Amino acid sequence: MLRSIIGIILLAAGAMATSAQDLAETGEQTEITQVLQASGTLYVLETHDLPDVAVYGSTNKIECEIVVLRFLSGSTLSADDRFSVGLKFTIEEDRYERTARIDIQEVEALLASFKIMSENGQSILASPSVDSELSWNSEIHYSTKEQVKMAAYINRSKELLFGLKVGSRADWKLLTREGIQTLAANLDHAINVGRVLLDS
Repeated sequence: MLRSIIGIILLAAGAMATSAQDLAETGEQTEITQVLQASGTLYVLETHDLPDVAVYGSTNKIECEIVVLRFLSGSTLSADDRFSVGLKFTIEEDRYERTARIDIQEVEALLASFKIMSENGQSILASPSVDSELSWNSEIHYSTKEQVKMAAYINRSKELLFGLKVGSRADWKLLTREGIQTLAANLDHAINVGRVLLDS
C-alpha cells in the first residue's frame, strides 16, 4: 500500500515537472534565448556588464548585461557576420536565480514605455476610466516576451513609483530613485550598442 502511494506521488511530481517544462517551452522567447537553446549555429557570445539597478527593501540588486551574439559567416571574423543584441536581467531570490532576456527591439519599446510612465504617469493614473464614488487604484504595466514586467503606480504620498519583475516567477522589486535612473541609462546604452552593430 505504502509503495503504491509513493508511486502515485512520484507520478504526480513527474507530471507537474513536465507541465512546468512544457509551459516554459511554449512561452515566447527572445531570438537570443532561442539561439542559446538551439543546436547547429556557430556564434560568438559576448556579455558586457552594466551598472546594477538598485531596489528597495533588499540587499539584492538587479544585474544588467548587454548580450551580443555574432553569427560567424566563415572561419574568421568577417564584415559579413550578422549580429543579435539584447539585454539580460538577473536577480538572486532566496535560493533561486531569476533571469530574463530582452531583444533590442523590446529594449526600445521598454524605454519608450518607461518614458511615457515617467512623463505622463501621474496624469494617467489620476484619471479613472469609470466615474465612481468607490475607492480605486490603478497601475501602468508593460511586459516583454520573457515576462520582464515594468509597472508604475502612485503611493499614498502621491509619489510615482516603479516596480520591475524579472520573469513570471520572480517577485516584484521596487526601484529606488537611483535604480530608476540606472535602468533608463542601461536601456539607452543597450540601444546605442544595437545601433552601432546592427546598422553597420
